[in-house]
Amino acid sequence: MEKLRIIIPGGAGFVGWNLVRVLNSKKYDMNEVTVLDSDKSNLEFVTRYGVQTQCVDLAENGGGMTN
Repeated sequence: MEKLRIIIPGGAGFVGWNLVRVLNSKKYDMNEVTVLDSDKSNLEFVTRYGVQTQCVDLAENGGGMTN
């Protein structure tokens, strides 16, 4: 079975942090989870779960999104 990678934007916020906790409690491979957040200090908080982190602001310059 192919492993799924999960990206959680705003993952250090209330909803994202709880999603990280649920995935961890369900024994999901936390190396396959990447948490994005614009606040580096928040990212340090979720690293205890073994997730990968990226400090990025998706709203900056349109978040790189195109129409």
